[in-house]
Amino acid sequence: MLKFIRQDNRPTLFFTLGSCSDKQRNQLCEWILHTCKKEGYKLIVEPGWSKTGTYLQENDTLYILDKPMPHHVILPHCTAAVHHGGCGMTHSASRAGIPQWIVPIILDQFYWGDRVFRLGIGPESIPISKISQQKIQEKIKSLIENEEYKLNAQFISTKVKAENGLHNFYKYVEKQGNKS
Repeated sequence: MLKFIRQDNRPTLFFTLGSCSDKQRNQLCEWILHTCKKEGYKLIVEPGWSKTGTYLQENDTLYILDKPMPHHVILPHCTAAVHHGGCGMTHSASRAGIPQWIVPIILDQFYWGDRVFRLGIGPESIPISKISQQKIQEKIKSLIENEEYKLNAQFISTKVKAENGLHNFYKYVEKQGNKS
């Protein structure tokens, strides 16, 4: 994967829908790949449980992960991410300090899409049911080229990294245990 990323200086986009298996997932993946080819970006696809995009042919524009890989390993090497908006993926992209665009499918993903937009770390989300190839092209181009998204994402990253979340969570659990 790192060889693919480092092969040239084109922006690298990361795409995943996690475990979501929406019927439009493969069409979405194809449209994102088409946009990346047209705009001169590279695309890394994490197929997830639903095997999104695994039928596509790898080339100098496309790399498909053949096994799960921790996001904290991949994302710092990418320019931006397009994803479903799960809280874990949203946090991982925020921690990596990269712009992100959310295509929500269910539940809290709509909330995270709104938060990403309001924080200025990515364009406004569009539900997968209302997506079009033209909208994908507009949003991805904005995601990659908008300098404000990059600056805001790096600022949010410093905030997230300073939270020391694991230690604070441990302290919280210990405090709750001591109450009983």
